Amino acid sequence: MQDNDSYIFNNYVAAFIDILGQQDELDGCGLLPVFDSDEDRKAFISVARESVGAIQELHNNFNTFFDSFYDTQQEYKLPPELEKDYKAIKKTEVKFQRFSDGLVAYISFSEDSGSLPVNGLYSLIVACGSLCFIGLTSKKPIRAGVDLAWGIELNENELYGCVVSKAYNLESKVAQYPRVVIGSEVVQYLNYLAKEQGDNLHTKYNRVMANTCLSMLCTDPDGQYIVNYLGDYFRENIAENIDNNTFDDAYSYIECQENIYKEQNNTKLLSRYRHLKSYYDFHKSKWKNDV
Repeated sequence: MQDNDSYIFNNYVAAFIDILGQQDELDGCGLLPVFDSDEDRKAFISVARESVGAIQELHNNFNTFFDSFYDTQQEYKLPPELEKDYKAIKKTEVKFQRFSDGLVAYISFSEDSGSLPVNGLYSLIVACGSLCFIGLTSKKPIRAGVDLAWGIELNENELYGCVVSKAYNLESKVAQYPRVVIGSEVVQYLNYLAKEQGDNLHTKYNRVMANTCLSMLCTDPDGQYIVNYLGDYFRENIAENIDNNTFDDAYSYIECQENIYKEQNNTKLLSRYRHLKSYYDFHKSKWKNDV
């Protein structure tokens, strides 16, 4: 939609991804210090590098997951009649807005984008779920919110509007602990595509992809839709790109955090990590057998 002032508004899906604990690591920092010794300089660089490196790793990992998983997705799931035209309709365009200790990845629903939104949605779900899993392993946990609403790109890779606000709200206020929360508008859109009637190529493809995306989601005990990165689809189709020790490493980190918050009598964070541990316990037997 375009108004008389040439502002172009569209619907977008945005994923707001945040690395947890970065503010604590930088607590008390200030001006660049004057180093009294080479040891002081090395100590400062070590702390700064740890913080900056975590951000760079988040960006690199998102690109890695997006590129590797999208190239192989759906090759074994598509009906035979869609395989011939697969390359023509699989195009996607995910944009990134980098800032501080987080990342916004987003896709446009504009017809001018030349790609099907469901492709980008698949990529966002897979990448965010994988980042959440790997983040626990690397002791750099992330949480994320993914939502659908209107927005506007004021400049290249600069998204503004309701969609950013809603995604941020899901990440900062709803997610609460390392998980990827999916907004109800996203789920409604996927359900609409999954049930859409028609025999043309795009409609068939949308149905297949929407159902695949829905198979990667589940409802958490608090009623929120989340990316079920320990579920059957991820385990059977994505885990081959993940180290076999990832589950055990993530589980060990969760237990470690649980013990820390128990000793600190931090009931809020203790409760959150116990919820996360319950999620891992529920899926533990299948991962231990299959991965």
